[in-house]
Amino acid sequence: MSAARPARAACRILAAALGLGVLALLPACAAPASFEVDPKFADLGPRRVAILPFVDRASGDQLLSRPFVALVDLLPVLSDDELTREHAPTILRLQLAANLHRSAHVILPLEVVDAKIAKHGIDVRAAYDRKDRDRVARELGEALDAELLLFGEVTSWDRSFYFLESRIEVGLRLEARYAPDGRRTFLGEVEESRSAGILELPVSTDAVGAGFSVFGNALKGLGSSGFAVLSHDVTRRMIDEGRAAIVRARYGEAFAAKPGPPSIAFAAFTPQGFVAPGDEVLVVASGDPHALATFRFGTCHCPTHMNEVAPGVYVGVKRVLPGEAFDRERLTVRLVSPLLQAATLTVQAPTLSSRPIAP
Repeated sequence: MSAARPARAACRILAAALGLGVLALLPACAAPASFEVDPKFADLGPRRVAILPFVDRASGDQLLSRPFVALVDLLPVLSDDELTREHAPTILRLQLAANLHRSAHVILPLEVVDAKIAKHGIDVRAAYDRKDRDRVARELGEALDAELLLFGEVTSWDRSFYFLESRIEVGLRLEARYAPDGRRTFLGEVEESRSAGILELPVSTDAVGAGFSVFGNALKGLGSSGFAVLSHDVTRRMIDEGRAAIVRARYGEAFAAKPGPPSIAFAAFTPQGFVAPGDEVLVVASGDPHALATFRFGTCHCPTHMNEVAPGVYVGVKRVLPGEAFDRERLTVRLVSPLLQAATLTVQAPTLSSRPIAP
């Protein structure tokens, strides 16, 4: 047996022992998300949503880590000036807006919200600090012409350094208020973190080299570039897991646990034959209940909304407009489940055509 093997084994045992000691001092690396949903208002229907500017409630980098953080932030390879704590509220707000666009809500553009806030002279920070948030929500809803208001607070955007281990954390607290009466309909808290250092076993066979390797990995882990990934993960979890919590509150655990996209049994329309401007085309579809249903003819990019008149039965009406032409066009019905999974059914070449109108 070569002398290198015992040295390598001893080094890894030492690293593992040190790692256990360091990890014992660290909080859990991934905190479970928590959600509260008002069961009387678990409404998944389309709403005009205004995402207010977020505020910073983070505690900041650990005191011991600040000299090392300042050193790492000087290295452009490891850090990005746009990912500082100062920009954390803006980054998380943008990430949340991007993820919310996958929902059925009408998301007011952030620049429109900000312009209205400036026009009305609203002090956003003071609005967050007020205790009567139900009244604040009513006032802001009227000023912003929104039905649902989202308040966001950055709970962590922090870095910690323990010489052999480093960790960065991102946390977000999101509250939804129904503007007409100010009641809280949703509250979610999500935190993500990632560690570097002792968990990455050193490749060196001697103790000094291993120590430098672990220290270097921990130091690199302080780079602010990690905030880009964590901020995306936090907002994505907030939307996906929060949506699942709303579905459970409204439809029960069994429906929320149903895997896969919704199913569509059939789709049909009337009348058959020729239509002219002013005529109405009735479309009926059947599938899984509690979905957002739309239909369209041909390659039209303006789908028509369908109402759920009974569990799993959807009905929609389209009025033929002047200039629209139907020439054996396809009928496509689309269902989007409360968990944002979609399914489509296409009826090929239906007998629907436009008849000429005499001048």
